This record gives sequence, structure tokens and C-alpha cells, in this order.
Amino acid sequence: LHRFLYVLIALYAKGRAAVLLTTLGLPALAVLLVTLLVLPLWLGRLRMAGQLACGARPAYRECLYYFTSRRRYGRAVAISALLALIFAVFGSAAVGVFAGAVSLYRNVLLYELPRLELPLLIFMLHLALALALAVLYAAGVFLPFAAIAVGNEEISPFAALSLAFRVGRRHLGKSFTFTLRQLLWLFCSLISVLALYALWYSHYFHLIYLRYSQALCEEALQ
Repeated sequence: LHRFLYVLIALYAKGRAAVLLTTLGLPALAVLLVTLLVLPLWLGRLRMAGQLACGARPAYRECLYYFTSRRRYGRAVAISALLALIFAVFGSAAVGVFAGAVSLYRNVLLYELPRLELPLLIFMLHLALALALAVLYAAGVFLPFAAIAVGNEEISPFAALSLAFRVGRRHLGKSFTFTLRQLLWLFCSLISVLALYALWYSHYFHLIYLRYSQALCEEALQ
């Protein structure tokens, strides 16, 4: 679909219109589809994992739980929008800093300090790694948000976000370690089972994520 839209734009749009559509229109459309469709489905899958953890045997149609009423769908969209906003802020900040550093490196430093090309390149690599770790660390503040919002439907998405911020801020080190471990498991699943990712790692992640978020909240409330 993404490639088809690019081809369609290339055929029927010209000049600035094509540039705007490819640089702004398609990313905006992708974010909109993820917020309105993909994340509500994921939240339903997360709710199913919670039911399984409690000993229930939910039907597969429970994945569509947030599409069964306007109130539920509105709540899912609000949660999805907050998730998208959180990661967009962190991701945009990291990309902006790195793009600025690359532009400075190419247009200024290489011309002014050509003998330091290798040290500067090593610095850029370290900067990219540091930014990636910073995004992971900052995202850990809001890590329990989706689990709290799904598991506590009586509270608003903003209240769930506030609780997640308080809990995550107190356990940044644990959240950072948890995120790195999950990325390692994701990498191992992708190089081993590939298409079976949804049957193996995804199920494991949902269960461990819910248990982890529950443990953090219980510890914070003590």
C-alpha cells in the first residue's frame, strides 16, 4: 500500500505538491492509520493477554473489544493518540539532534577540520548510540501507561498517563533494563522464527509486560 501510494503520487502529482505529499502526507496518513486502527487492535490484544494471565479463556474476537462500542473505541483512540504523541516527541527530538549534528559534520567540520575526520566520525557514532539510549531511557518513564490504561478502565487515559509517569520516574533504571531485555528478545525472535514472531515473542511480551507493569504499580502504592 505504501509503495502504491508513492507510485500514485509520482504519476498524478508534480512539483511541490508531490514533495509535500511524500514528505508530509504519507507519514501523516501512516500515523493516522496506526492511531485509529493498529493501536486499538494492539490494546485489544493486550487486554486478551491480561485475561489469560487471570486464568480466563477469551475468544479471539476479544481482540476487537475496543471496536464494539463508541465509548470503548473513543477510549482506545485517546490512549493511542497519547502513545503516538509520546513516541513522536522523543523520536523527533532524537532525529532532530542527530540530523543537526550530521549537517554540522558535513557542511562545517569536514571543511574546517579535515584532519579530524575519523575522530569526528567516531564521535557521531557515539552520539547516535547516546541518543538511542536516551530515547529508551526517557520512554521508560511512560512504559506502564498502556498496561495501566487497559487494566483500569475506570480511570481516564490522562489519569493512567499521570500514574505511569509517577511510577516510571521512580523506577527508571528498572524500566531501562526491562526495555533492553525486550529488545534483545525481539532481535533473537526475528533472527530465529521470523514470521512466527506473532506466535512466540508477541505473546511472551504481552504477558511479561503486564506482569512487570503490575509489579511496578504495586511497589509504588506500598
